[in-house]
Amino acid sequence: MKTRLFVCAFVLAAVVSGHAADAAAAVAEDESTGPPAILDMGKMPTPGESLVWSPLFQACWNKLGAMHAGRMEKIEPANALIDLLNQTQWKEDDVMPKDGYKIFAGPATKEFADATAAEIEKKFGVKSTPPEISKTPGGIVVHGILVRDINFQRYFYRSKIKSLDFKDSTGATHKVTFFGTAGSLSDGFDQVKVVDYKEDGKSFILNIATDKEDESIIIYRPELAISFEKAIAQVETASKTPFAGSYGELTDKKLHKNDTLKIPCLSLNANTVFTNQLKGAMYYAGDPQPWEIMKAYQTTRFELSEKGAKIRVVADASCDPFGTPPPPPPCIPRNFICDGPFFVFAWRKQAPWPYFAAWIDSKTALTPFSPAPKK
Repeated sequence: MKTRLFVCAFVLAAVVSGHAADAAAAVAEDESTGPPAILDMGKMPTPGESLVWSPLFQACWNKLGAMHAGRMEKIEPANALIDLLNQTQWKEDDVMPKDGYKIFAGPATKEFADATAAEIEKKFGVKSTPPEISKTPGGIVVHGILVRDINFQRYFYRSKIKSLDFKDSTGATHKVTFFGTAGSLSDGFDQVKVVDYKEDGKSFILNIATDKEDESIIIYRPELAISFEKAIAQVETASKTPFAGSYGELTDKKLHKNDTLKIPCLSLNANTVFTNQLKGAMYYAGDPQPWEIMKAYQTTRFELSEKGAKIRVVADASCDPFGTPPPPPPCIPRNFICDGPFFVFAWRKQAPWPYFAAWIDSKTALTPFSPAPKK
């Protein structure tokens, strides 16, 4: 299975008027499900809760502001999250994958929604059901979509014999499916770059190259739970002084023989409604009438696994190195084992931010272990 990423962000704004109550009633029917997406990168995760973040929503918010003649001058009542979105400075073209996303903006009409859905299907091969917008005449809508299929340069191995005991930050343990490598087989995975590693293996950062020339999957297991903002800064700092040790040393920048890598398979399906977090009458320069967010949400689908698991069905030890421990190594073994909360990022080379980030700390994002049937 390849790594599959799908993120859809949607913002509907309209002039505050008699139609606001109708729109609010429609919004009330929406519910958040799955691990929540967040808009504030500085938010600390709650123990036992997975989170997702993507700058796609920020890109939609910026486009919404650009559709007004002047800048937003005030919000009544004050809203700190709206202030944060307005003040965030970033370079969208440096962060987002060039051919993997698009922002659509226009009038809140069925015609525009249908045209957007048709273009999304043509460009990305994804069928999109236009949201209900007919109850907000005169409104404007911004619809962003991010679709990315990412293959690792070399297949990892999926354990068919053993599960990984993942212990979340509440102390609960979950038996989950995982992929990786171990023993002598670790020597050939040059696509994995060791950015940072603490001697006990409690914290590490790995950069895994993909078939996208300038994009990587980055795995960061911190010693303690931290915010996306802090994690991104720490990955950036560590990447500026990469490991450069000799083969077999703790600071070897590549995987070497008898290193063990175990990453849980992920299957994340989430829908987060932001409408209530973005309440307030927004006044723009040159427009005497205030605007209000009538609907705002983000849908996220993310799968992470080894590529080619379905066709790599040989069951001998060489294709499943997790059944027995390796013999004593001639070099220092390292354990890159994600058996506790960790971050996963999809990141363009040299970009200041990832274009997708997830904090994994709950069974809702993990794939339960199911042993392979005996032959």
